[in-house]
Amino acid sequence: MTRVSFFPERRTAPEIMEWYASVKRALEAREQSVLTAIDEERATPGEFLGMTADEVSTWFEEHRSELELAAILLLLTESEAVLRVDYLVRVYQRRKDDVSRAFRELYKEKGTHARLDEDLLAIWLDHVPEVKSGVSAYRSLLHLRNWLAHGRYWSPKLGRSHQDYDAELVHDELTIMFAKLTDVLGWA
Repeated sequence: MTRVSFFPERRTAPEIMEWYASVKRALEAREQSVLTAIDEERATPGEFLGMTADEVSTWFEEHRSELELAAILLLLTESEAVLRVDYLVRVYQRRKDDVSRAFRELYKEKGTHARLDEDLLAIWLDHVPEVKSGVSAYRSLLHLRNWLAHGRYWSPKLGRSHQDYDAELVHDELTIMFAKLTDVLGWA
């Protein structure tokens, strides 16, 4: 069996949230600086020349919206990585619990090509029924992830507007799901 070599520099959920908060603070500070310059009729950076305060606020709001979506995508891809690494570690270590046994059977059939939703999550649901609500919420988030990852070229059917999601909400929902999957490796 050829083992997957895990990438050691993968960003964890706390690191992603730290990056997100740092960039958000920087955007807010820059916005305040530009708005103050406009209000005091001082020189503004070139990209904002001729803009009104409302136009500047709109510009920064659009950038904060993109930051939210980027952070959400990073969190969702990290959550998938956590689940896939957990799957492979259980297979490689030949753990004896029911989920690990089911993962080994799946690995014999599909190897590293196991599907996240239809295979891995299905096994969790079959063997740990108390994770149903967390997995259900996660499956909804996977629709958002797919929309973001594939370029947002269609109008998504997410159950709520993509604008109703923010990085902190998604992080909280993922944390709740992983708390229910108590023995999954790597989410913090």
